[in-house]
Amino acid sequence: MEETSACDRLAADLRALREASRLTYNAITAQAKKQTPPLKLGGSKLSAWFSGKNVPKKDDDAAFRYLIQLLEPRAKKHGVTPKGIDWWRARRDEAAAERTPPAAPIKPAPHPTPPATTLPAAPPHAGDTAKAERLFRLLPLDGPWLRWLEDAQTMFKVPLTVSDLVCDAHRPWRRTYLTTLTLSCMTPMALSSPPWQPCAGS
Repeated sequence: MEETSACDRLAADLRALREASRLTYNAITAQAKKQTPPLKLGGSKLSAWFSGKNVPKKDDDAAFRYLIQLLEPRAKKHGVTPKGIDWWRARRDEAAAERTPPAAPIKPAPHPTPPATTLPAAPPHAGDTAKAERLFRLLPLDGPWLRWLEDAQTMFKVPLTVSDLVCDAHRPWRRTYLTTLTLSCMTPMALSSPPWQPCAGS
């Protein structure tokens, strides 16, 4: 046997109570209008409550309470035991909770992604620079080895920690080497008779 809903049970209890009271919709509406202040219990509202189409709302509690207090004493005369307003309110709240849709889950706020930080490149170590300078003394200053090392394709053949270090150390060392070589070729006679010419091989 299929279990009935809370809304259907409330509607069935209200119908049984009204039938036992022998009151019609029009009689209930007329009695409600005589209250101070007058209560709105029209035929359409009563029909929706007794049929289960609508559930009495909590903000309409005054009208719902009057309905129960009006019907129960009259139904008692016909053998129906009064249950009290608290029992009826519990029935109403159960039916209202059944009609209320579940709240949508709250999505957590997305965490902002911190910006990527790029660490500055560390300068060449002094010991590594000295090793590179010793290598330059054994290789031609402007030989094809330097152009091959500076080529981007060599990153797959020589680690960047080696190629970058050698290329970076080569530039200042080359300037120092050329300056020293030029000064060594400048004799006192050449300095006294400008313009002087660099010696062969410079």
